[in-house]
Order: sequence, then structure tokens, then C-alpha cells
Amino acid sequence: GGIAAVYELDLLVLAMSVLSCVHARKTGQVPLAVAGLLLGLVVEHASLRLGGTHCHQSGLLNFSECSSANSVVYYLPWVYACVTLSRRLVDEYSWSYPLLCGLFFFGMCGVYESQGPMMGWWLWPDKDMVVKAGCDVTQFGIPASDPRGLVASKHAFEALFDRVYGVPALAPYFHFAFGWGI
Repeated sequence: GGIAAVYELDLLVLAMSVLSCVHARKTGQVPLAVAGLLLGLVVEHASLRLGGTHCHQSGLLNFSECSSANSVVYYLPWVYACVTLSRRLVDEYSWSYPLLCGLFFFGMCGVYESQGPMMGWWLWPDKDMVVKAGCDVTQFGIPASDPRGLVASKHAFEALFDRVYGVPALAPYFHFAFGWGI
């Protein structure tokens, strides 16, 4: 764990992203890779500013406090690899495509998600709804008026409260649903 593990994660995400981009260029799927990166920007920043769901450990590069580059850029290889694998196995219009894509999304991110709290890669909300005390990330809605720092919105806190080995029980559902939706 610790900061060394975050730097290792930075390098791993960089390697996965470079390989995904090389493959995307060779196969004419650059728009898919770009879409994965844009999804990362939108989802990660919305979850911080609108829900206060988590806070990533600072890495080598950061978009803001609680938003490391690896947390955003991870979406590029995640989306690209899972969609590409699903397309290779079944037709996109098959009834099994959303199920398979959802399973790949869960499979690739479930391990990452499960290790995060243990490795110190990010924080989840505590019982008092505080994700990171003293954090100055701009939040919107009711959490914006809380002076304690980055806090979770009520609905996000309730969704993240039940934990299994420190991981919110609904986190795997999010990954599966995200892949199903794509």
C-alpha cells in the first residue's frame, strides 16, 4: 500500500492506456478509446462534485484534489478492452452482448475496486458522511455547504454504506451496469 502503490498504479494505467491506444489506432477504433477517456472525465468528476462518493489518492499527475490522472484515464483501457472483447465474441446486436459486456466490465474493474481501500488508492465515505476532511474540491448541492471537506450526498452515502471487506456492496453492480449500458 501507500504512495509507492499509487505510483505503481499510475504506471500500470499508463501502460494499459498506451497499449489500448496503439491497438485502437491499428484497428480504426480511436473513437472508442476517446469515448472511454471522456467517460472517465465525466463520471469521475460528477461523482466527486455531485455525489462525493470517493476520493482518490494523489498520483504523479492529478486533475484536482481527490482526482488523480489514473482514476480518470483508467476508463480508457477499461471501456476499450471490455467493448473490444465483447465485440470479438458476440455480435453487438445479440441479446447476449449487454450481459457479456457487463461481465467484462465487472471482471476488469472488480479486482481494482476491491483492492482500492486496502492499497490506499482511494477513500470511501465514513459513517459521518465525510470522505476526506479538509478537502477543497468544489461540490454542488447540499454537500457544498458542509464545512468539513469532501462529504457524500445522502443518496450516495446510503448506496455506499453497506460494505463487504471495506468495499461498498453496490460497487460491483455499478461496474456491471456501466458495461451493460454501454
